[in-house]
Amino acid sequence: MDNVSPVTLLFNFAFFYPMVMAFFWMVGGIYYYLRRALTRPDAPPRLRSRPPVSVLVPCFTKPPHIADTIHAIAAQVYPRLEIIAINDGSRDASGGCRGAGPAAGTATGDAHPAPSPGGGRAHG
Repeated sequence: MDNVSPVTLLFNFAFFYPMVMAFFWMVGGIYYYLRRALTRPDAPPRLRSRPPVSVLVPCFTKPPHIADTIHAIAAQVYPRLEIIAINDGSRDASGGCRGAGPAAGTATGDAHPAPSPGGGRAHG
């Protein structure tokens, strides 16, 4: 290149950059489609064993919703599911979240922490 001005270089960069990047994006999209989308299903990979999962349910002043929440969690098809209902300072009927009725095959338990001055609410 002979004597090319900086303005010409800047113009060429601004003009050709979108076309080059569009080409790279299209090639990348086609590569992804051929490599991943056609060969892999949308399902997550299979695990050799199912690790246990603990679901913590805080029960602070929401008695009407606690039973529905615990029933919805217990209705999951995951085999090693543990539901822990936490009484985090509630002074109403939610208590220890008892009586929610777990599904067969799920372990449940109640956690009763020491009373906190905030009554289970976050302060900040």
